[in-house]
Amino acid sequence: MLLELANTRHVNTLSHEGKLLMVVTVKDGEAVKLYYSVKQDGFEDSALQNPNSSGWEGFKLLELPNESTADQSVVKKETDELTYKGDTTKYLLRSEYKSAGLTADAPVQLVSHDGHVYIFRQSTDGKLLVDRFVLDGMTNILNRKLEVRFKRSKQRYTPSEPAKISSGGQMESFDSLDFRDMQGNSFYEPTTVICPEILTGLTNGNFAVVVMPTNEKDVYRWHIFAYINSKVTLVTLRSGDEWIFDVSDYWFRSLDEDTDQAIYDSIPGIIKREFELKSGNTILVPNNGLAVTKFDVQHEQQTQNGMQLVRDATKLLLAVPTNQGIAALNFAVAANGTLAQLAELTETSLRDQSRIILLPLTILDNIRAIGATNPPPSGTITGMSRSSSDDSADRVQVQTAAADVGNLGKLAIGDTVSLSHTTSYDGLYTVRAAGGDGFTIQAEFKAGEVGNWEKVEDEATGLVFDGMLTGYTKNADGTLTVKAVNHGLAAGDMVQIVGSPDYDGEYPVIEKGPNSFAIQRMWVKSEAVNINLESRKRRGLVFDGVQDGVAVPFQEPVKLSGGFTFEVWVKSNSTSNQTLLTLISENPSASYTLDLGSGNIGFSQRGYSSERLSDVQAQQYLDDFSDLKDAFTGNNKLQRAKDHYESYRNVETQRHAALKAAIPVSVGGWVHVAVSYGKNLLTLYLNGVQACRISSPGLKLNASALSIAVKVGSISKDGKASNSSQFYQGQLSDVRLWNITRSADEIKDAMHLQLTGRETGLAGYWKLGGVAPEEGQLRVFDFSANALHALAFGAPYAGGIVLQRKLRDNITDVVKFSNDDLFTVTEGAIYVESFEFKTNADVDPNNADGQSDKLFVP
Repeated sequence: MLLELANTRHVNTLSHEGKLLMVVTVKDGEAVKLYYSVKQDGFEDSALQNPNSSGWEGFKLLELPNESTADQSVVKKETDELTYKGDTTKYLLRSEYKSAGLTADAPVQLVSHDGHVYIFRQSTDGKLLVDRFVLDGMTNILNRKLEVRFKRSKQRYTPSEPAKISSGGQMESFDSLDFRDMQGNSFYEPTTVICPEILTGLTNGNFAVVVMPTNEKDVYRWHIFAYINSKVTLVTLRSGDEWIFDVSDYWFRSLDEDTDQAIYDSIPGIIKREFELKSGNTILVPNNGLAVTKFDVQHEQQTQNGMQLVRDATKLLLAVPTNQGIAALNFAVAANGTLAQLAELTETSLRDQSRIILLPLTILDNIRAIGATNPPPSGTITGMSRSSSDDSADRVQVQTAAADVGNLGKLAIGDTVSLSHTTSYDGLYTVRAAGGDGFTIQAEFKAGEVGNWEKVEDEATGLVFDGMLTGYTKNADGTLTVKAVNHGLAAGDMVQIVGSPDYDGEYPVIEKGPNSFAIQRMWVKSEAVNINLESRKRRGLVFDGVQDGVAVPFQEPVKLSGGFTFEVWVKSNSTSNQTLLTLISENPSASYTLDLGSGNIGFSQRGYSSERLSDVQAQQYLDDFSDLKDAFTGNNKLQRAKDHYESYRNVETQRHAALKAAIPVSVGGWVHVAVSYGKNLLTLYLNGVQACRISSPGLKLNASALSIAVKVGSISKDGKASNSSQFYQGQLSDVRLWNITRSADEIKDAMHLQLTGRETGLAGYWKLGGVAPEEGQLRVFDFSANALHALAFGAPYAGGIVLQRKLRDNITDVVKFSNDDLFTVTEGAIYVESFEFKTNADVDPNNADGQSDKLFVP
């Protein structure tokens, strides 16, 4: 049997899912191409229509990637995640979209794995390339593996437009993922260049590849042997999900044979080894390709069905032809798929891949200080000795300070105590004094004493926090008296009850008093939230006044046809002229600015319409300003009102002032500012109370043509800095933009509350609780359904909170700070928590309690 194909150079075969496959390297002039043939099994369309005696299909040209342009989203992702630390020109893995002309005149390696045919080939520049194919069993055609990308952008990771959340809470995207683009053209995987900085300098196809299973389901490990620079180089890689390989380090879970406990071993993402082939002291020189295969070690065992072969282990055989014969090496394979070591390995960090934990932006705001009203008995240890009592012979006898005798009396036999700050006195000392039964030395004590002791309670008791509800009683007048610890409230304050359940149900009575009884149910820890004190925990973003800011580049105009409202919490560090917020329209002369000048909040429109007022509007203008109505009389009063309006607006345009609150804003305190416009009325509110209002019939919003951008901290719509003297210095929090006119009650009732993001009319909601690095930018998230995420410029940062070490009674010590917010983690992964803090000058973070205890401990 002769399969005709001209200029053949190398051949390799493979058995794949019951099919026999042959791949041939062909030299076609200067070009090298790959052809393949599949042996027919008699059921294919080709076998039925065109049977032949050999049973082999005619040779077909193997289709390899030949795209004119690379997917830039993949290029960026690989540069960000798959390059060496400190050198983005060196790749761990790299995609090649035009590799059809890169095949070298060398043998290829074929691997059948996870339903695909993997074809490994040497490139013309000595690198190792791999492509995977799907074999169509009916047509006997090797098809390149399809890839999912966005249909419109034709990129894997970047859509033509970002997705948004609809008003119904559903994710909507203008661009969708598919295997084909809008014209129906298929997307295919690119070639993968494997470890181009390690597997480089290949010649004559001197490499071999094998994939080994692990004890993890559907997880495998690839082993690549290559002869480079007179040594055999071994590179092992884990199989991947997103890519063919996964080069990140990971934790492998196994069970201890004795304790049955889970054990996690750290496995490097890339394992590289180099070794020479020797026979005694003679170095063997490979003279042709390498071959590798896996095999099972078996033994015979008696079973019910007679003697059976049972697998003991899986091993790997590497065979290398050399100048003195065939060198054969066996490798044991571990449960994690790695091979037995030939020598000690040294680990090198090629890439740091930190896991980002997306904690709730209110993680600091929701920290609760917990104090103990009934602290457990404790005391100071003044000495320790070997007990000589018959009941406790050879036990440790602890001597406590005389001042702690009262607490000592609260201990009972059987209680558990915790000892701390004790130490070993091993060392070399000079004897200061000596007696008949002892001697004196100069020693060091932790916290100045031998140690401390404290009774360990079975359950934490007497724990309270500021505002904790401890009871409530109905009064004769129908009001409710609520008992709460350290509520900090006064008559007239606003309070919000949180976490108070009903207690409906049937319970056994466990205690009875003269006018009360106790039931078998735990008291639910509910809270009275002091709205005034909540403002103390508000943080927002801190702006330094030097080109710090946040800008929202809207993808589409935000339509404000029904009026608008925007709100912000302000904590300024200066009374100088500063810009707080700006709404920028498509027409630059019609921007709306909230600013701070000489300590007063003001709102203005930068340029008004030159449109003349109608008679109705002019009459409304006169009605709103009674002094004008009295001054303008006669038949021409409307005309005079129109002229005055234009003159007034021109003056206001130059002064950039339309609203100015008469109440100055104090420096260093939080103030809620809101501006609403509707029915020709422009109103400014401070802390939910109307501060000023004017009639603005000319302040028209053309919804069909208006494009609005929110500007925080004096950054223009295109992200360029404006006048540095106008940069805001202080903190801003909770920016809300509405496309409806909010009433004074609506503003006041919700200004202290967190929104869900789906409220009617909410166009944007930027909490400003933090800045997140994302795709090379600093992003500030919009929590409304519109997902109009903002970009930060300069270096704004999230503000901190003050943690007092006593509750608000200034008596009860805080024993711990807690937060019940949860976030998702992956089993076996490692997360590093870090935070910044500063203390008062009199607090040593390494000796916070005067007993050598650190302020923060894991």
